[in-house]
Amino acid sequence: MADREATNRWVTLTAAALALVIGASLAWVVARGIVRRLHAVRDALRGLADGDLTVRVDVDSADETGQMAEALNEASGNVAALVRDISATTTALASASQDLETVSASVAAASDRASQQADDVTRAAAGVSENVSTVAAGSYEMETSIREISRNANQAAEVAATAVSAAQKTDTAVVSLADSSTEISNVVRLITAIADQTNLLALNATIEAARAGEAGKGFAVVAGEVKELAQETARATDEISRRVDAIRTDSQGAADAIREIGQIVASINDYQMSIASAVEEQTATTNESGRNITEAASGSVQIASHISGVAESTGEVARGIVQARESIEGLAALARELSSQVARFRH
Repeated sequence: MADREATNRWVTLTAAALALVIGASLAWVVARGIVRRLHAVRDALRGLADGDLTVRVDVDSADETGQMAEALNEASGNVAALVRDISATTTALASASQDLETVSASVAAASDRASQQADDVTRAAAGVSENVSTVAAGSYEMETSIREISRNANQAAEVAATAVSAAQKTDTAVVSLADSSTEISNVVRLITAIADQTNLLALNATIEAARAGEAGKGFAVVAGEVKELAQETARATDEISRRVDAIRTDSQGAADAIREIGQIVASINDYQMSIASAVEEQTATTNESGRNITEAASGSVQIASHISGVAESTGEVARGIVQARESIEGLAALARELSSQVARFRH
């Protein structure tokens, strides 16, 4: 009886010891597997901490450690995909920032040139406006001068017409003088003929007085005086004839000259009328030009005002571009910083 109890006790102790050994062995095996998987997860987390997104944990169980490893692998994959997207985005952003910086620099330079050109055009427009105003004033003065010229031309035309009339009257008077000279020549010829006859009679009387001797001496004296008077009359008529011929010649020349003067004055009158007509047309043209120049001056002032507004707007655009360029440079710096941060990860 005692031996049976001792045997049972030994069997029980042996079974308990064997169960304890088996349980300890199983616990060690299980613990070792868990520790191994935890080490793998730890190594993967360290890799992630170092930026290695390619690290993965082998999943060989469905327990909590296996689920944790699977979740870690999934998280690593998601982070790697996110980092790849961020890397691509930062690359595109850096390229776009560089392009924008280049474009903004070009636009800023173009804006500066446009602003400078607008300023130049503004000054030029102001100069044009001033010149047009000066031309308008000159046009007004020219209009006044042309009006005065027109008045003088009309007066000159009237004077020329009066001169033509006076030349015609003078020509008529000279023709009458020539006719009178001709009549005087006829009278002079008659007087000359009478003087010749008187001289002949005196010569005959002298001859007869010589024949009469002493009785005809007084008659001879009278005949001599008559002869001298006839000769004096002949000389006077010759002088008158020469003077009348000269008067007739001069009258003919004067008549020709007066007719030529009349023709010239008539031509001048025609020219004066043409000038007066042209001046009237030029006056109308000048008036129209003056109105156009005045309108051009007003338009130049408006253009200068508009260009000044454009210059101000261009300056505001230039300032906005400078601010945008500064923002783009900041964005490019952020993109480079983000790219350098992303470059730390292996994905």
